[in-house]
Amino acid sequence: MGMLRAVLLAECSLVLVLLLPALPPAMAAVFREIVTDPDHPGTCLLRHKGIRVKSGHVWDLPNCMLASCDDDGEDMVISYYTCGSIGVPPNCNAFRDLSKPYPDCCEVSCKKLEQPSLPRLERSARHA
Repeated sequence: MGMLRAVLLAECSLVLVLLLPALPPAMAAVFREIVTDPDHPGTCLLRHKGIRVKSGHVWDLPNCMLASCDDDGEDMVISYYTCGSIGVPPNCNAFRDLSKPYPDCCEVSCKKLEQPSLPRLERSARHA
């Protein structure tokens, strides 16, 4: 039984190692504000505007952000989404194009790597 358990654990570890590189990089950042109010269930209070919105309501915010009112099962939360920087490939920079709404405003620019030039070989008259 001990040998079978070791083999199964080894196979599980191998599958996990093979799947990890397939995960996509994170290109978003999310933070959440708990806004539960027992007197107004199923709603989120937008304090800065003094209005309430129902669960599922989504709206754009300035500076390349999006917000949504969500019921996470225990609390009402406002989730704020913006561009992330984790997983940006080497030689690339993440930036925001504030003329576009989220998520289209999240962009990545990569520098082209210079290819080393190979010396040209001259053909001799014999091989021409």
